[in-house]
Amino acid sequence: MEQSLLNWLRFITPGIIILLYWALTGQFLQTWQPSWPQTMEQWKAPPIHIFIAMAYYAFSPRNEANKAYFNKVTENLRAGLIKISGRKLADEGYEWNKVRSIFFHFIDEDKSLSNKAKNAYFNGWVWTSLADLRAISAIYAFLFFIAMLILQSKETIELFAISILTALFSIPASRSVTERHIEIGIQQLEIIELKYSDKLKELFKKLEEKNGN
Repeated sequence: MEQSLLNWLRFITPGIIILLYWALTGQFLQTWQPSWPQTMEQWKAPPIHIFIAMAYYAFSPRNEANKAYFNKVTENLRAGLIKISGRKLADEGYEWNKVRSIFFHFIDEDKSLSNKAKNAYFNGWVWTSLADLRAISAIYAFLFFIAMLILQSKETIELFAISILTALFSIPASRSVTERHIEIGIQQLEIIELKYSDKLKELFKKLEEKNGN
């Protein structure tokens, strides 16, 4: 998977999930009949789809939903780079936002690492899609809970239960995909250590000089 395709999928996925919840709500409450796109072109860019995706992208609850898993993945990469460089994990000045450019330098330079990165792109799409599913399901659970209190109907209770169960399902699924992401990262670190250990140490030294360590 290419980076451009990954970005596009990450952009449209929230809109698709929201449209599915919209359709599900209409079916359960019998208040409207969902109309689905009939062609691939319609699926790619229906106006409401893009509008919803843009609104979700602007507020970005995905990042909060995925924060713990994201930190786990980046900490694995950070710790691996520091270990290869011969530094100590407890040393200051080696936060992920400072060492990530070193990691991506090797990804861009080495074809085998780039191929691993393409595997990570697809896994990353599944990873962020689960975060989207969790965040959107939590939002709908809140809305269905309010509707349940007001309408006191069996349908709103069922919709509330579906959204809660969907959000809960995404948690173990995210853990599993995170482990796969970490595994890909470990494979990339092994290649970096084998082929670029000296270059890595040189880049860490430049980083230290830049930061005044």
